[in-house]
Amino acid sequence: MQRRDLLKSLATLGSALAGSALHAQSADFPGRSIRMVVGYPPGGPNDTIARALSATLNRVWNQPVVVENRPGAGGIIGSELVARAPADGHTLLLTSITHSILPSLYPNLTFDPVTDFTAVSLVANAPLLMVVHPSVQARSLKELVSLARTRPGTLNYASTGNATSIHIVSELFKRTAGLDITHVPYKGSAPAMTALLGGEVQMMIEAMPSALPHVQTGRLRALGVTSKERLEDMPDLPTLAESGLPGFEAAIWWGVVGPAKLPAAVLARLGTDIGAAVHTPEVRKRLGAIGVRPVGSKPAEFDRVIRHDIERFATVVKEAGIKVD
Repeated sequence: MQRRDLLKSLATLGSALAGSALHAQSADFPGRSIRMVVGYPPGGPNDTIARALSATLNRVWNQPVVVENRPGAGGIIGSELVARAPADGHTLLLTSITHSILPSLYPNLTFDPVTDFTAVSLVANAPLLMVVHPSVQARSLKELVSLARTRPGTLNYASTGNATSIHIVSELFKRTAGLDITHVPYKGSAPAMTALLGGEVQMMIEAMPSALPHVQTGRLRALGVTSKERLEDMPDLPTLAESGLPGFEAAIWWGVVGPAKLPAAVLARLGTDIGAAVHTPEVRKRLGAIGVRPVGSKPAEFDRVIRHDIERFATVVKEAGIKVD
């Protein structure tokens, strides 16, 4: 009995010491300035979201949170930098859905988006709209699908460029619906939208900030939204899932990751503080200005999103034969 009691006491003491060490580790973090790396130039959504977060986290942590732009190779350069950084929580990456697409497009990546990183928090997402030119004789998704099936190969859809997230989500729709429609890539959202407005192409899945103003003026017709549920500010617009594509869901997302094997206490602190920062009025306002919706999640939840998208986009990229230009 005495030996059993002694072992039990030692186990309890060990747990207490471990808990105390984790608490101390969390309390000491951050011990210096934080680098929040963005793999794209200033001015884009990744950069805007990173700067919105950094302004709030500066105050929360009482340490500078410095946004560092490392553009190049579709975000790969910034990702490589963070993958190689010390796993102490002082170097983070503000990434996007591209994080889950890269391994399908670049088989020789120098990093693995799962094993070389620690998911911290899903920060925000942006649902997409399915829009068509007014000349298209379809006023619902079901009518569009029916039209495409009766006229295979005759409808064109625009994207923001070959192998972009918009292209891949559009191919996911095409394959889910079983359609024969033709991809027409453009160099960015603006020229793609110009082509759609001019009737050069008939349809497009696009982010709300680019598409919604033209829907509101009647220059484009919205047939559905790619989110899981209807949008609060567009309650009459059905989801693609309820319009004949059960289970279909897609959104552009942004989140924070760090190097692999972040200490548990540091990860918990990062996840909690970033998740809370996302929902502060100032961050919500800046996200809303670019058509992005705050999320905030636990690390495990974000990890599941990353893994799920890697798997499903790998299938789309392979079946569609998508290659980087």
